[in-house]
Amino acid sequence: MIDARNPYNKLFGEYYTQETCINGIVGMQAREKNSFEVFLSPNPVSNRLLVTCKDQSDFDLPHVIEVWNSLGNRVSVDIIKGDHLQYEVDVDHLTSGVYFISVEYEGIQKVLRFVVNH
Repeated sequence: MIDARNPYNKLFGEYYTQETCINGIVGMQAREKNSFEVFLSPNPVSNRLLVTCKDQSDFDLPHVIEVWNSLGNRVSVDIIKGDHLQYEVDVDHLTSGVYFISVEYEGIQKVLRFVVNH
């Protein structure tokens, strides 16, 4: 979703500020709205890569997982539905080298690098 008033929301996500006050000292922190984190293990990988997603809201909307090689060619794409917080990617068919995995959720995309080593 792109906000016509702020076209940068799609690129940078939506943020909100969180203020805290402890013993009269005020602190402010910018937090990303609807943010999620992606973790890969193991890395380097030889047969199955485990993708773990953690977010601040329910993870019940479809999300897209794509794998790209170092030349920028997409080698696989999966659309995951439901509340899957972990997903296995089979990398047996990939040659040894550097790859990138893209996970998209609610219009926010995270890209991580991983190494296939057979």
